[in-house]
Amino acid sequence: MTHLVSRLVLVLLVTVLVVLVTVLVVLVTVLVLLVTVLVVLITVLVLLVTVLVVLVTVLVLLVTVLVVLVTVLVLLVTVLVVLVTVLVLLVTVLVVLVTVLVLLVTVLVLLVTVLVVLVTVLVLLVTVLVVLVTVLVLLVTVLVVLVTVLVVLVTVLVLLVTEVIEQYFDLNMLDEELDICSTEQCKISHI
Repeated sequence: MTHLVSRLVLVLLVTVLVVLVTVLVVLVTVLVLLVTVLVVLITVLVLLVTVLVVLVTVLVLLVTVLVVLVTVLVLLVTVLVVLVTVLVLLVTVLVVLVTVLVLLVTVLVLLVTVLVVLVTVLVLLVTVLVVLVTVLVLLVTVLVVLVTVLVVLVTVLVLLVTEVIEQYFDLNMLDEELDICSTEQCKISHI
């Protein structure tokens, strides 16, 4: 009876071990997928930073152009004061320059808007990265707990197998002793 119970416990432990190994495989697969997502997100972050650098460079160039245009405007106003005869032509030039300035300011506003959107996206991506790292840490913790449980189960399994083998050998030795014993009195004393 004890032998049968030991075998049943052994089968149950082997089943639990198989289930735990399957869970471990699934968790490792999830970890690999999360690491892949992290790599993709880091690549996107690098691309966004590159775009930000390009936009900042364009902004610097536009500001330089604006400074140059303002300087030109100042010079034109000075020329207007001196040269009254070319007033109509200079006014036309001034109108064109103001139009260009308005367009440049509009472009600057659009670029600032794009920069704000990109910074918002970067903040969101960093938040996602933090969440993913937290999930990874939790998964690693679960893996450690599962490995500990597996070690304990393997230890219990080894102890049970050892116990079953010992019982088997004890029964075989008792059978051999009973076979060697010929008299009824000897058998009774062994029993």
